Amino acid sequence: MIDQVHASGCIELSARPPAGWSVFFDLDVPELHDRLIASDALARGVPWASNDRGFARVLGLRRVWD
Repeated sequence: MIDQVHASGCIELSARPPAGWSVFFDLDVPELHDRLIASDALARGVPWASNDRGFARVLGLRRVWD
């Protein structure tokens, strides 16, 4: 799907790297904005400042606020 979007020339994805979009589509996080933030943190390898303990189930996501 991502390759088709790039090839179309009429849609430009955000600055999120392609790996970030792959993570986004694979995450089991129901809320769209939470999934965007979590996938970006995972793709960039940075921790996410959040007190939402529901994200403890997202493998590889490091939270820095409890």
